[in-house]
Amino acid sequence: EALRHLHAHGFAHGDVKLENVLVDANERAYLADFESAREAAASDAAPPSGRASKSSGRVATARYKAPELHAGGACARPTAATDMYAFGVCALLACCDVGDYVFGAPPQEQLQPGWSREASAAKGGEHLPALLEELLDLGLPPAASPAEAFGRRISASEALSRPFLSTEAERLALQRARDTAQRERAAAEADREAA
Repeated sequence: EALRHLHAHGFAHGDVKLENVLVDANERAYLADFESAREAAASDAAPPSGRASKSSGRVATARYKAPELHAGGACARPTAATDMYAFGVCALLACCDVGDYVFGAPPQEQLQPGWSREASAAKGGEHLPALLEELLDLGLPPAASPAEAFGRRISASEALSRPFLSTEAERLALQRARDTAQRERAAAEADREAA
């Protein structure tokens, strides 16, 4: 719901990741850390173009970064679609704790950016619930190019209308998200201390 609201007002979060999802005692999830938020591209139907954002700072954490953001140039601006790619990665990590191996290669090196059932199975990925596979197919669609993936990615409004965001699926995601987010926070803290 937070992404739908943000996107409806013409902004992209720019750094959707589990570390930026806070869960309260009633198991409600909240999106946090809007430092990277910027005006989104005018259309989600095509790769971003037009004026550059006046914001500065890091955009997107590598693990959650959509393939089109790795392309540079006008395509390096965060959009609603790049937020939804990151949302798909969050769902995958929160529900399955499977890490990076479900992708054939890091997004910036992929010839076909997106989630791959075949890569997941080949690298020992656990069997995924059907509703999660549907979310991954729509949020992290395999495609021949970043532009094609961008055009095929589900919007936040569309995601909210799908059964994979039902209470049952949400419960599973929250249960796994807590553990995954805690591990990511600990790793980020260790990186800061090491630097």
